[in-house]
Amino acid sequence: MATSDHERQIKDSVLEVEHITKSYDRKGDTTLEVLRNINFSIAQGEFVSIIGASGCGKTTLLKIIAGLITADSGRVVINDNEISGPNPRETAIAFQEDALLP
Repeated sequence: MATSDHERQIKDSVLEVEHITKSYDRKGDTTLEVLRNINFSIAQGEFVSIIGASGCGKTTLLKIIAGLITADSGRVVINDNEISGPNPRETAIAFQEDALLP
């Protein structure tokens, strides 16, 4: 049986994002669904950009990957380890604005 390109990519991936969904509670008993069923994998040496309009969920996704917030469903796997919280050996985050120095 031949291995598909997708199966090969998952096997060789260092980051797997599987079925990530995230919603936030809003005032007035409503929810805002920010991410729905997000799936992708990144192989060693790949360069990837996440591009989208302001407020579309880019930062939320990156925070989930870094283990800073939890997804409502789905999972993130880095180097065969499922992310369940911050892990400085696997991830780091540089915020857009300086917070320590003027």
